[in-house]
Amino acid sequence: RVIPLDSLAQYRSEHELDTRVHVKGTVTYQRPGEDLFLQDATGGMQVKSRLLESVMPGDMIEAVGFPGFEQFLPVLQDAVFRKAKNPRQTPTTKAVTIPELEGGFRHADLVTIQGKVLDSTERRVSPSVGRQSGQRTVLTLQNSNFLFSVEGPTTGGDDATISVPIGSLVEASGVCLMKIAEDGKLQSLQVLLPHPASLRILQAPTWWT
Repeated sequence: RVIPLDSLAQYRSEHELDTRVHVKGTVTYQRPGEDLFLQDATGGMQVKSRLLESVMPGDMIEAVGFPGFEQFLPVLQDAVFRKAKNPRQTPTTKAVTIPELEGGFRHADLVTIQGKVLDSTERRVSPSVGRQSGQRTVLTLQNSNFLFSVEGPTTGGDDATISVPIGSLVEASGVCLMKIAEDGKLQSLQVLLPHPASLRILQAPTWWT
């Protein structure tokens, strides 16, 4: 039977370690050969899979794997997946603030968060990773005195690019990846952007920035 994504942690604690579970959700992001992220009405989930089959945001996916924990957060491991026959759906995003993320809440969800750009760098991803190969832009943002990173493709298929002046106030919509301590305190946050257009400049920096 298909279980809701938000019940994975409880399922993991109540069942044998070698019990597979079956989940279903809309794709929000994928790193082929590494993982993909699903969303249903209850929340989001990171699904680790070595399959190289490419899927797109909005595709409905069924996945089977072993429930586990990484950094005290639930994850579906060693998973296999396939496209479901359901029609494609537009993933929905949730506006969040840093305090709302304490305790791992919204981990693997599609979120929208604001921040001030402090730094911008580029890195090259190995072509073996598949769809996400090529140049990636990594921004360092600040929100509520908390520093976090935003990563997305430097360019998109429609020639959209990530080019943001330092000091800009931006709004990023992407998958929320967190690391938390045992006490639930947020240690780090990374937001994975599916497309350059997922980053929006709200306010340009003043001329003396």
